[in-house]
Amino acid sequence: MENQEFLFRQTKLIGVMISASVADKALHGSKDRAIRASWRQFVTNLLNHTRKGHQAESNISTPTTKYSKVEEANSLNHQSDNMWHVTRKNTLDYLRKFKGGNGQVAPPLNAPQSGWTLLGSFSGLLLLSAYNEWIKNESDGDYELLMGPFGALMTLLYGLHSAPASQPRNVVLGQVVAGAVSLSFTYIPEDVMPVWIRRAVGPAFAIAAMVKLGVTHPPAGAHSVIYASGTYNWLFYFFVVLGAMISVAPAVLINNMSNRRQYPIYWGYWTEYLQQSWQKLSGQKGNDKSN
Repeated sequence: MENQEFLFRQTKLIGVMISASVADKALHGSKDRAIRASWRQFVTNLLNHTRKGHQAESNISTPTTKYSKVEEANSLNHQSDNMWHVTRKNTLDYLRKFKGGNGQVAPPLNAPQSGWTLLGSFSGLLLLSAYNEWIKNESDGDYELLMGPFGALMTLLYGLHSAPASQPRNVVLGQVVAGAVSLSFTYIPEDVMPVWIRRAVGPAFAIAAMVKLGVTHPPAGAHSVIYASGTYNWLFYFFVVLGAMISVAPAVLINNMSNRRQYPIYWGYWTEYLQQSWQKLSGQKGNDKSN
């Protein structure tokens, strides 16, 4: 009951946070537009003030010119003060975020649920270890999985089985996207992009691609750093993706043995876009048969 109550409260909190985030983005968007407009007005006034100052130097000063110079100076001061206040407020808002939000700390799992996590992690890693031995034997030791990222995968599958990053869609497609992006950077010559820079650039683009496509998966981000070293090829990438696919099977079998677990929450491969495409294709086939 504690976990259910916690999930209920967190769901309500997430809804509130999403609404607040949308409102905050709209507010900050208007603030940014106001700042840009203030800067443009400030620069325009400054240029006009300078240009008119040069013109005044070559002409006889009149009381009207003196008054206009005073007004322009006051306008510039006003613009400068406005920019200072806006910048100060944005800086304070930024620093206040360091205090943290109002989210609650997740409660620990009880003993039975921890037992299911233990059983699932053991089974998943045992299967992957056997798969790794097969790879080494078949390749005469040329290929071998790095088990570290798969340990993180077990944590997701059996410790955070309801999280979006733990669903099969993210587990498989995250590895596909991150690995392909990171390996692509290994084709850049080292005299153009040294390895130590590539280890940052490749994974950064890989993680950004996962986030953009909605297939965020932390172990895939870890593998993208490994790929960026340039010592692994596309066959190793294939073994990793296949290992991720294999890991889903015991997660489905073991998590669903518990009455308080369900895995997956969704498969996600059959997206709305594919459904619409399939319906259009089926409709065209039906029309062809009728004709």
